[in-house]
Amino acid sequence: MPERLWEIKQDLSYARAVGRGVGDETNPWIDRGPNNGGGRTRGILFDPNDTSDYNRVFAGGVSGGLWVNEDITNPNSSWSLVEGVDGSLAVNAITYDPNDPQVLYIGTGESYTSGDAVGSGIWKSSDGGITWQNVFGGYDGVSGNNVRGIFYINDVVARNNNGLTEIYIAVASAIFRYSDNPRQSMGRESIGVYKSADGGANWTRLDIKRSNGAYKNPNDLEIDSNNNIWVTTTRNIDESPGGDIYKSTDGTNFTLVNTIPNARRTELEISVNNPDLMWVAADVNGKADLFKSIDGFSTFSKMNEPDDADTGIPTEDFAREQSFYDLVIEADSNDNLYVGGINLFRSTDGGNSWSQLTKWQNGTPELAALSISLVHADQHAIVFRPNNENEIVVGNDGGI
Repeated sequence: MPERLWEIKQDLSYARAVGRGVGDETNPWIDRGPNNGGGRTRGILFDPNDTSDYNRVFAGGVSGGLWVNEDITNPNSSWSLVEGVDGSLAVNAITYDPNDPQVLYIGTGESYTSGDAVGSGIWKSSDGGITWQNVFGGYDGVSGNNVRGIFYINDVVARNNNGLTEIYIAVASAIFRYSDNPRQSMGRESIGVYKSADGGANWTRLDIKRSNGAYKNPNDLEIDSNNNIWVTTTRNIDESPGGDIYKSTDGTNFTLVNTIPNARRTELEISVNNPDLMWVAADVNGKADLFKSIDGFSTFSKMNEPDDADTGIPTEDFAREQSFYDLVIEADSNDNLYVGGINLFRSTDGGNSWSQLTKWQNGTPELAALSISLVHADQHAIVFRPNNENEIVVGNDGGI
């Protein structure tokens, strides 16, 4: 019952406060490392308060904890666990308030792995990441085969609407893989896109539904240069498809713009120079596909895919049947594209051709002879350094 872990920890913290034992104030635990070991990382944020050089970076561990590195440019600078966020809490997404960079938000729980990393909703810091509190989500009981609550936040973004900050979150559901007979769902009744205009004190679920009235399972949230909100969907636990692209100009009413046929998980990227220029990486029938639109996704066309040098990765599927899990697409301010599946790739011509940036192994003579960086497999996040886009931080199954 991982969804109850946070409540249990609160009880244990209270018990420690009134008793004595190993690890209390008089006999504390001392960290002995390792201090450079990482695991799957999806959430990355350059500290918006470190504007002098943007060296300070937050990273969320899917296997647990919010971490910070004081100088990402220094290979000897180690990562520290941020106090106030449990080291076992799966941190999936990070953002900050554009009107007050001292206010940070993290979304917890990873829906793509169906129970490996159960979260507890949205957490907020009002002091630049020093202290944190849970403002929305978590365990809310059991109804039949469904564990009620909010456990998986696929994305979180913040929008400046004429001086008012609006927070949007993509709340997903998933089957809990460690239950068998009966199979349990986690948060089935809570899925949808939620909005808060008062710093997370109150939340409204937005009207993004299927024809039968059920809320759609959201995946990616984006804000274009005209301040419009975009939402994509992913496959639901009843296997209803994803691939929907929604848009809102007012942050409340969303219109279905288009749908990618047979798509499941769908990741959207929008040019910062032209809000009508968009790219999508999607899991289509279990394989990674790329799409492009020049008219705000009213129409779209299929793009060329990167051809991985690893012969074990199919030419037509750079994620090797893992696009439900490792799939990322980003563009810099010059509209150079970066995509990740097993490895990372870059295109400087709008996706017509690709160059391979990383390889995960040297298992063949061809790979060993390829002069590119050896980087852990399964790419999940790409973030550009704010003051130098030639420098990026990537998150994958090996960490940062």
